[in-house]
Amino acid sequence: MTNAALVLLVALTATIYTSAQTRTLTETETVAESFLPKELGAALGRYELNAPHGSENVDFEFFRLLKLPSQDVHHPKHSRDGSVPISGSLVTTDGTFYPFRTASLRTRATGEYEDIEFVTTMIHGVTYQFKGKFLEKIVQEKHGGPYTDLRGVITKNEKGKLTSSKSLPFSAFPEL
Repeated sequence: MTNAALVLLVALTATIYTSAQTRTLTETETVAESFLPKELGAALGRYELNAPHGSENVDFEFFRLLKLPSQDVHHPKHSRDGSVPISGSLVTTDGTFYPFRTASLRTRATGEYEDIEFVTTMIHGVTYQFKGKFLEKIVQEKHGGPYTDLRGVITKNEKGKLTSSKSLPFSAFPEL
């Protein structure tokens, strides 16, 4: 293979990292399968805003989804409403740690995890709420940037009043 062909091959290949799996795709390949997490463990991990730092004018760094201490990731227990309760936290840019008061994942009838919701505990009169969806087809927001695995609306309330609400993309970073 010539150097020019090798450079072209490398340029046409992109590696996609998700919390569920790693895939190598070429520009011409289409993805037939879903990238929705198929197991609870694949949905868990750290999620960071998929935008340049400071560009979205948000005051949080990331949120982390964790299993409940009693939860088996291979055979999770579902609540009566069909959701899977989880735990986790949101961390702000000033380092404040907001544990989740309530949090859950919902599955499709086919078993893939699709929806996520959480509400944090109140700290200094502030709470955060998130409602989002894992993306069936992950997307790259900016050429060369990370892929978006999850989109949702994050809402901040201060002393019971809505102070901000934004629809944002997030990238998954699995934790080992």
